[in-house]
Amino acid sequence: MEITERLAEKIMSSQTDTKSITRSLKNDLDLVSISLEEVEHRMIDLLDVRKGQHACSRCDGREECPLLPPGMRLEIIDREELRTAYVRCDKDHAYTVQRQIDRLMNNSRLPKRFRQMTFDTFEVGAENEKAYNGSFETASGGPEEPGLILAGPVGTGKTHLACAILNHRIEHGREAVFCTVPELMADIRNTFGSDDSTSEIMDLVKDVDLLLLDDFGTEYRRSSNGKRVSWVLEQIWVIVNNRLMNDRQLIVTTNYETPSLMAEALGGVMGERIVSRLVDMCKWVRVNGEDRRLSGRRGKA
Repeated sequence: MEITERLAEKIMSSQTDTKSITRSLKNDLDLVSISLEEVEHRMIDLLDVRKGQHACSRCDGREECPLLPPGMRLEIIDREELRTAYVRCDKDHAYTVQRQIDRLMNNSRLPKRFRQMTFDTFEVGAENEKAYNGSFETASGGPEEPGLILAGPVGTGKTHLACAILNHRIEHGREAVFCTVPELMADIRNTFGSDDSTSEIMDLVKDVDLLLLDDFGTEYRRSSNGKRVSWVLEQIWVIVNNRLMNDRQLIVTTNYETPSLMAEALGGVMGERIVSRLVDMCKWVRVNGEDRRLSGRRGKA
């Protein structure tokens, strides 16, 4: 729309004449030192400035912002020269951050139930205080920090602590992805025949800032004929080795309480190589305690 058409539309919608609009703008915007002629010359921008002030004074939240672009309003940044510029409002910053968090959470593959697993909701006791402190230290550190292996019996809170790390990172705008290893292997296997899909999944788990591999080890069951599932070990090797080589942080939960038990369970040279890489890139922390599921105490996994 041409400037003259915009101006005519604004004047018609205000049901008044140009002189009255000019005087009103000069008064409303406190342009004491600016002549009426200059105000009239900059009327289009100044009307937008006043529109922004009016909208913001009645703001019901960034989601309902009537301005274009939403969350940005035109302001006078130099009253001597009547220069204007678009300025981002405080609520737009918070809105943008929340949108980013929502996007990261949706991309994280984290189940809804696990999104409530935070450090605040974790029940700390003498038996798990060390694991809690180690997890919080990892969550608060930067991407250059070592990863973490949370090892211990079923139901002691390993998954809760791991998800607390992931949720903390996402809340601070960092990318993170949650995978149970059996489901990840199933996803990769289901994409066989589609190179693009397989590549997309592998790129995600190799390149994301923080990867959480939950339930590490349950996928290494012996098949009915007693053979190891070597294909699974190969996929795990590719993921773990790639993350080590590229300094990508890794969080692992496992029921194998020591590296030697894990290496024995995985078996063979490949299993030893995987465990060696894990120990090289992660701190091994034991999570002690009773099985909270069996005792009826919720919030642990």
